[in-house]
Amino acid sequence: MNAILDKMTINDLPDHLRPVAQAIGISAVKTLIVKLPGSVIYIPKTLNSSYNAKYIADHFNGENYQDIADHLGITVRSVYRSLQANQKNNSSHIKQESH
Repeated sequence: MNAILDKMTINDLPDHLRPVAQAIGISAVKTLIVKLPGSVIYIPKTLNSSYNAKYIADHFNGENYQDIADHLGITVRSVYRSLQANQKNNSSHIKQESH
């Protein structure tokens, strides 16, 4: 790194980076500063929707809507929507294969 970053502590960071340093460590934040200067990084509340859809399809047992929603940090309605979308995708694949 460089001499300035080597001496930097969490208290020297801008306010918006302190929680990041507390979560992943000051060394990791310094690495981000060096490797990704000026970048804006978005950290979503939940995992990406393709992961959620796969998890829901793999773990749904016909009645565990709330358990899945709680595990993924999403609403029960989102679980229903994912299952409906998966059902539509599966039915369209079946129609396409039969032609």
